[in-house]
Amino acid sequence: MMRPNNFRKLITAFLACVFLSGVNFTRADDPIQSQYKNVDSQIVDQAKALRLERKYDQAIEQLKPLIKREPEYYRAMYQLALACAERAQSSSRQEGDIANADKWFLAAIAEKERLSASGNPLNEYTIYNSYGWFLMETGRFKDAEFALQKGLSELDKLPSVQSQQRVLNNLAIVYKRQGRFDEAAELSKKAIALGSITAQKNYVEIQQMAKSKIQK
Repeated sequence: MMRPNNFRKLITAFLACVFLSGVNFTRADDPIQSQYKNVDSQIVDQAKALRLERKYDQAIEQLKPLIKREPEYYRAMYQLALACAERAQSSSRQEGDIANADKWFLAAIAEKERLSASGNPLNEYTIYNSYGWFLMETGRFKDAEFALQKGLSELDKLPSVQSQQRVLNNLAIVYKRQGRFDEAAELSKKAIALGSITAQKNYVEIQQMAKSKIQK
């Protein structure tokens, strides 16, 4: 039988080896596609962090080789689409950003829908709102409406109330910019019911615009 002191020594030695080797037990495989292991998942997480810091060039360059090696990696394609889309809306925009954002949004959506059709749906539902936002910001309102309607159909699957608010608010803005004030107002009211401050402001503006249209 092993003595307690010897057991403690073994545990201490093991922990020391772990510390010195740099093993990190907090690493995990991709949260929605577990076939992509922790190294690849970390690349995506790091690229996302760079994107959120508005370091779009670095994020894009980090994701491109990963997607070349793993062309069906949904989360990598989605993050690359977002990085291109957000850079296109920034002062650091580059020629081709809009086309590249479209390319990677559509590739990610195609992969999501392919997996869903094969009976292996991804537990991720925010992409339709993200693409709808981008289409709206680039003036393509009919396409934005189509994408956001897809997001609206999955509203109850979104990960947070804030995500639900975004879909409703974005689609309301699309309708507002097309002069469809009644539809815009209904969506804003739904977002207000979910606690959206943005929707409250948007609703007032919609009412003012509708009133102005009637008076002309």
